[in-house]
Amino acid sequence: MIDFNLHKIFVEGKTDQSFIQFVLEKQFGIILNDNQVNNAIINCQGWSNIQNQTGILLDKIRTENNGKNIVIFDADGKSNDGGFKKRKTELENIAKKIGITFDIFLFPDDQSDGDLELFYSSCFKNDKAFFKDCWNNMYSCLDGNKKHLELKFPKSAEMVFSYVDLFQEYKSEEYKNTKSKRSYFDENLWEFDFEKNEYLKKLISFLKEHLK
Repeated sequence: MIDFNLHKIFVEGKTDQSFIQFVLEKQFGIILNDNQVNNAIINCQGWSNIQNQTGILLDKIRTENNGKNIVIFDADGKSNDGGFKKRKTELENIAKKIGITFDIFLFPDDQSDGDLELFYSSCFKNDKAFFKDCWNNMYSCLDGNKKHLELKFPKSAEMVFSYVDLFQEYKSEEYKNTKSKRSYFDENLWEFDFEKNEYLKKLISFLKEHLK
């Protein structure tokens, strides 16, 4: 098992932390309890706040033993002053300023603009995946009718919250989904095809490379 006292995974929020915990267990057989999760997968509470994690990033034992800083953030897009190339450059500049290196993967596929929610939407249960089209149609409808109105469109995170809420009657009884921590093991809602889903394949390939 990877030494998480030495190597760390940095994510943007609680949902990311929960998802990476699920992937580590499902694909790598690494089972972490809550205390171990907080030690292994660092919740930065926003991409720019990674620069505030110098206590971990510059820990003497980690730096002297080549501890890895595995960064899994959103690429974002123009709507929130991001984009794949822009965000990656910004993170590389932060690492350079601190005097360390990052191994970076940006959702959804480490090459396109987008976020974790776009990644999630590719993992909706097949018989419920129509929800994504319905959501996109709602967006188009609102945009086409806004005229002179100033509208605050729902964020992409709310698409996933709405998906879980809408199909809550289909949730397995043993799994409880909350906004901050979802149960990805619930096969009534989620379909994680690690062999065919291109987003998942790229994430797993990245993790395999850096969790050696």
